[in-house]
Amino acid sequence: MSTSTYLHTPARTVAAATRWANLIDHCLLLLIIAASTGCFVKLGLGSPVWGVIYLGTLWGIARHADEFPSAILSALPLLVFPTICLISVMWSVEPTLTLRHTFQYLFTFLIAIWIGSRFTPTEIFRALAIALVGCVALSVAASFGGIIEGFKQDDYAGAERYFVGLYGQKNVMGITIVYAAIGTLVTGALINRKLLCITLVAAMLPVLILTKSTTALLLYLIACSFYPALWFCTQVRYRLLLIIGAVVTILLGFFLSMTLDIA
Repeated sequence: MSTSTYLHTPARTVAAATRWANLIDHCLLLLIIAASTGCFVKLGLGSPVWGVIYLGTLWGIARHADEFPSAILSALPLLVFPTICLISVMWSVEPTLTLRHTFQYLFTFLIAIWIGSRFTPTEIFRALAIALVGCVALSVAASFGGIIEGFKQDDYAGAERYFVGLYGQKNVMGITIVYAAIGTLVTGALINRKLLCITLVAAMLPVLILTKSTTALLLYLIACSFYPALWFCTQVRYRLLLIIGAVVTILLGFFLSMTLDIA
């Protein structure tokens, strides 16, 4: 082996290890987003998938142990909430149950802090689009392929059936489609892939109609109404406005989906 080859081998090894680590991190981000929708529960994989997520997150934090404390400090005000939950164990009627849920809640914060410190907003929205479009596609494939029972009958509306896919409730399926549309719109604006964005968002509309979820349909139309504004915001100086608007839209959609009492 020549001297030059010997000298460059460690650098190549480090570069290859870094590429693999980055690939694992991005796959873990996709898995976190998909699992957060509950798409693995119906397949009986909910607990194993979250076990992988917990271990993967700890591995990611350990790899960036020198940077993570500063990320924790920057998000310190948010940790007030799990801290209050932990203190509430002292007066809880079910302290064991409260403690278990508190640790799950705290781990959710750690996952969010790791994601925020590890990925850029563009990478997060791109992962949101890929993961949720994948969930919608898998729901359609598994339902129409006979792998799962993707349609559910309404006990209060006679023989009316609606599409639930990998989920147990039509509104959950519908809101997943809405978030997929939002992620696709934002990603399309950021990376300037207009045709792909329009195609994916339009392709999800028939699936959304099958869910017969009025809440999700209204939110879908609201999300699509931001389409011209998103393209306007693709200029570099407007990207901060774009990110803020997208976050506000997602939070508004989540709030409405949790509070509106309509079918």
